[in-house]
Amino acid sequence: MAKQTFALEDRVVEYDENSITCKSKRFQELFPVPYMKLAENMTRMQIDASEAGTEKLSARFDEVEKKLGEYGFSKSEAIDYSICLSEAVLNAQRHSLKLEEGKKFSLEFYIADKLVLMTISSVGEPYNIKKSVECIKNMQIDLYRECGRGNAIMISMCDFFHVLADGNETEVTLGKIAS
Repeated sequence: MAKQTFALEDRVVEYDENSITCKSKRFQELFPVPYMKLAENMTRMQIDASEAGTEKLSARFDEVEKKLGEYGFSKSEAIDYSICLSEAVLNAQRHSLKLEEGKKFSLEFYIADKLVLMTISSVGEPYNIKKSVECIKNMQIDLYRECGRGNAIMISMCDFFHVLADGNETEVTLGKIAS
């Protein structure tokens, strides 16, 4: 399938059979992305799928919010990003890993001056791009639908949203630029 697009608020969502991508205008204007600076400040965490909703997971999110503050993000921007991160993590835990103890996902956190990228990777149930796109499109019509709500939230609150699905491997990358 060739790349297809649709509008969502002030952004364009691009997708094909293996990926969904959405960039804000601010993110598009950022290029080239300072990957070396980001890589210098990379943190990697392995998290058990059974930690959903636990204090252990909350402590990790607090750590992320603190680090964002150190790199120029306001408290509200850090909280917005934390909400998106929480949504992506819960999706990985519930939908991909089925909350099974012992199944792990990884979280890679890259940060540089006023820019953060985070990738959540899991190996479990395959991610259904087609269903996800339809749910995101339907979210625009019916905000009370549960299907697609998390992705719609991540798209609207982040400057960069990317899902890459390859068989049973899924990567979700979220990016945000501080004001």
